[in-house]
Amino acid sequence: MKPLYGAVLVAAIAILFVSPAFAHADGLPVGGRALIVQDHNPWGYNSNQLVLDGLGVSYDIKTPTEFSKMTLSQILSYHTIIWPSQQYYQYQIVSSNIMRAYMLVFVIRGGHLVLHVTPWGSGSYDFTGYFIFPMGLNAGHVVSYDGTDKVVGSDPILSGVPSTITSNYASHGYFTGLPSIAHTLITDTSGRPVYFTWSLGSGKLYATMMTMEWQYGHGFTTLLYNELYWATR
Repeated sequence: MKPLYGAVLVAAIAILFVSPAFAHADGLPVGGRALIVQDHNPWGYNSNQLVLDGLGVSYDIKTPTEFSKMTLSQILSYHTIIWPSQQYYQYQIVSSNIMRAYMLVFVIRGGHLVLHVTPWGSGSYDFTGYFIFPMGLNAGHVVSYDGTDKVVGSDPILSGVPSTITSNYASHGYFTGLPSIAHTLITDTSGRPVYFTWSLGSGKLYATMMTMEWQYGHGFTTLLYNELYWATR
């Protein structure tokens, strides 16, 4: 498996230097079209669509299977890619080395990747053991329910967000093994990361194990709105 990993990474780096430049917004206007990858609305809430509609962002919706068959050129046509919470087999389908390499190129070239990797709840798939991050970021994830999360970082997406977030449940797990360049914004009550960002090249990764869509559907709208606002700039 190691030779395959290395070959894919080399291919990704090669593509990085021969592909045309990725259009990247340098201010507040919308950066480009968004893509939502999902089988169904998490917890039955179309929260991500509502926020994008309110922001005036054009978007497409594809299933994980459809996404796994996309070419790098097709992926690079989007400015923002959103993987919502609670998807059936979503992470197993898209966790191949080639897709992780594509995600690496996407972020480096200015794309914004939003990963709501919250598992379990209402029959959702437990993705523990599958790599879902761009190649080069091998962080782990542990299923663990917590009703209270705490803001510990500083970032524009935290504007107006209370220092303590209480929900049933606020998060369904936490991340492990984050690299030093990752920026932890929110932790659970034990101080373990449940929301972090990772800037690489011209792009950015937003990753959380919080119940983002469920919270939005129950009136806590600020965090998801802020996240998607900045992820689509």
